[in-house]
Amino acid sequence: YVKLVSLPVLSLALSCVVFAFSFRKNDYKKIYKWSIVYVRYNIGANLFVMGSAMLLNLNNYDSLDLHALEKPLGDYYGAELFWTTIGYSKGYVVFCGISQVIIAMLLFFRKTTALGGFLAIVFYTNILAYNFSYGMSAKLYVMNTLLFLFIILGPNIKTLFRFFLRGKATTLISYEI
Repeated sequence: YVKLVSLPVLSLALSCVVFAFSFRKNDYKKIYKWSIVYVRYNIGANLFVMGSAMLLNLNNYDSLDLHALEKPLGDYYGAELFWTTIGYSKGYVVFCGISQVIIAMLLFFRKTTALGGFLAIVFYTNILAYNFSYGMSAKLYVMNTLLFLFIILGPNIKTLFRFFLRGKATTLISYEI
């Protein structure tokens, strides 16, 4: 929670420094665009690492050893039960790993950012539901990631709304740097 408080304070201080030293109006647009690039790559790198770990079984999802099988079901806490269930289904682990790697690849390229951001929102909303339902501890990370994904999709929200809910042909906004 110290990090949760210190990062906004540090961000505010850095914003004040940037504001003090920027004299042209175009600087803000450039800073915004580079910030979006940084957030895209950061989220994409996290998804790629997590997806690769799932595909290579580095998280040891198949932990159904003798101890786990002898443990009464009532002794499991929510997150432990969830991960044991996930570890039982190798197909689901592979599906999640491939999904994460594909979404990461979409976020790495400027022309596929909107699609990658949209799919990442769907993916992280699913993870957030798991975190709240099973009492896992990654709620703040997932909520912050979702916030940044909505910032990435900000310029395209109306376009996506027109496409998905009204069925109209649209053109997505691409970030040119």
